[in-house]
Amino acid sequence: MKPLEWLKAEWRAFKAVARWTFSRTLYRDWYLASLPFEVANLLLGLATWYYYGVALGRGQAPWLGGYGSFAAYLLVGVAANSLLSYALASFVRATTAAFVWTMQSGAARLSLVDYFAMAGIPLRRWLVAKVLLDMLEPLLYALAYVAGGALLLGIDLPANANVAGALAALALGVAALMGVSMIGAGFLLAVRIPYSRDPITWLVGLLAGIAAGVYFPPEVLPEPLRTASRFLPQTYTLRAMRACLLAGKGLGELGPDLVALVAGAVVLPLAGALIFKLGLSLFERRGALY
Repeated sequence: MKPLEWLKAEWRAFKAVARWTFSRTLYRDWYLASLPFEVANLLLGLATWYYYGVALGRGQAPWLGGYGSFAAYLLVGVAANSLLSYALASFVRATTAAFVWTMQSGAARLSLVDYFAMAGIPLRRWLVAKVLLDMLEPLLYALAYVAGGALLLGIDLPANANVAGALAALALGVAALMGVSMIGAGFLLAVRIPYSRDPITWLVGLLAGIAAGVYFPPEVLPEPLRTASRFLPQTYTLRAMRACLLAGKGLGELGPDLVALVAGAVVLPLAGALIFKLGLSLFERRGALY
């Protein structure tokens, strides 16, 4: 298939998944009725961390170095982490949904995987469209964090903030973590437990919560956790974003952090695609779960 034809096919799949998803009353009602409460909870959590920092460090912390106030450091961390956390879970969640969700076809109720096999729809195409569509939710959360931090808490970025560089670093981090998610989804398929939680994304997410620098720099942690942080894409993503936004650095000034980000954004998705394909092949070779 030619590149242009491939892009058109992917776009048609994306539109079909979007129409099907938003036609589901429960999903649509979540955006209309539940999202405001979710955003309020997020902003309350941000404010809680912010006032902890004010109470304990009067808005400043000596270990922040050139990153300015704790409030700005925190805002970048929690806003970016909403997208990074989603990227880590993205393909695992979509793969689980393909096995758990069902649809009516004539007199039979089939899982999405069975329906796709019957209709000749590649599972990969649906997964990609589903992952991209579901990114809307964490993107809204990230925007809510930024708006809440700026409007409610008065957190400002410096005048020399490199927004374009920070967004590029975020995109690289999201790509790397989607690769990790594909590895996790491939593992679940290989061991034939697609309804479960895979240990790979679970471990990365667990370590990232404390060691990646979402709420405080990894440098204040014990040596074993500092070592673990060096293997997390979130660590390099957040450090690069803060360097761009809070210290005004360009991507070319990031040095090893940029190298690690680019390498992760290339190697991990390629490895993830291969492992997912292998896991799916093993799953299909062994037949149905039932």
